[in-house]
Amino acid sequence: MLVADALRLGGAILGVYPNMLAAQLVGRLLPEIGGNPNIKMLLEACDKSGPKDSALIPLNHCLHTPGGPLKYSLEGHQFAVFGFCLTSDYRYMVSISTRFITWDLSTSDLTRDVNPGVEGIMQQLVLSPDNKWAAAYTNNSQSVLLNMLSSEFAIIDNPFEETEPITGLFLLNKNLFLHTKLRYAFYDMRGALIEKHQLPDITEEWELLFMEFTSFTNFFAVLWSGQINETRLLLFTSREGLTIPTVNMHSVITMKKDRSRMYCCHQEDLYQVSEFEYHETVENDVVVGAEWRHVRDLPRYENDVKETALQLKMDQNDRFLLASTANGFVVWDFDPEDPISEEAIYLALPHSVRNISTKLTQSNSVMISSKVDYAVAGVRKNLYVWSVKTKQLMKVLDAHFGRIMQLEALTIGRY
Repeated sequence: MLVADALRLGGAILGVYPNMLAAQLVGRLLPEIGGNPNIKMLLEACDKSGPKDSALIPLNHCLHTPGGPLKYSLEGHQFAVFGFCLTSDYRYMVSISTRFITWDLSTSDLTRDVNPGVEGIMQQLVLSPDNKWAAAYTNNSQSVLLNMLSSEFAIIDNPFEETEPITGLFLLNKNLFLHTKLRYAFYDMRGALIEKHQLPDITEEWELLFMEFTSFTNFFAVLWSGQINETRLLLFTSREGLTIPTVNMHSVITMKKDRSRMYCCHQEDLYQVSEFEYHETVENDVVVGAEWRHVRDLPRYENDVKETALQLKMDQNDRFLLASTANGFVVWDFDPEDPISEEAIYLALPHSVRNISTKLTQSNSVMISSKVDYAVAGVRKNLYVWSVKTKQLMKVLDAHFGRIMQLEALTIGRY
């Protein structure tokens, strides 16, 4: 399988220069010789015999990533992949097209392949916190709830009227939530409907963009106007027994993992990012009120008056806040002891290359390397690598495949 993947990656070159076979195999498979004696024997033969057939020998035995060295090429979907999620322990990846496929990231093995047989295109994939359940919905408002341990699944039809399509879903360990433009429904893990509800005190000028639940009565809801050229957002926070003021913002929003702090664009006609803290008022050990308090405005980035913010995202450890803008990316380092910079780190894309918004609050992502020295972003079919400290673009790598739709940071062993 490794050799087949290496040949597939080198297909464009080998189709024109087939005598470069040895160099392609060595360059892509060299990191695998430590744990695979067969690969080691093959590459030793390539190294000794290759020059007999090809006068072009690479200066460096290892090709640039992502063309090489090869780690995994995960192939199993017959149709386009519409989304993927990593489990919370980063051991497995779940991807969807018309089927759910689970991959073991330590071996690249396909561990489960489930075809629920639903019609339509999958719109969203979510996993439960305990990684036991996966759920997705389709463009014809059918939803699938999958037990990832037993491969059993339930197909759930739209619980609302036909004029109210499903626009999002969320999973907890014991409950599934579906929502439309202003209403949401609550299910158990057998796919049985428990309750339906409508957001209170929200006018019809707003539509639900996404929701995050801790229970049926405790949740966050982000709303938008429903107009593709409108960037207004509204944060609705529900806590049982409390009335919490909504927060107006625009363009982008993200939160820390514990949901105690929120980052968004709060000021009109300006893309400066503001920080809010969730604050509860307690009297006699009873929470009697709550609100989102403005804490500070983060250091501004270059041209934040005109350059649109498209996405905000926290890194896996909540150290970095990562913004995608029209012409590049911005990094804020929240390390209290040794931050890379106290200011916003602006990483510019080359001229004529721009980020696009795939959905309000969503765009191309940037990742920080594990040693905090490089930033990597996928735009179109290329990977861009910057030095975080100098802000200089170091390398542009051709990913060889189609358009990059999603990028996630992952560390496996030496990779």
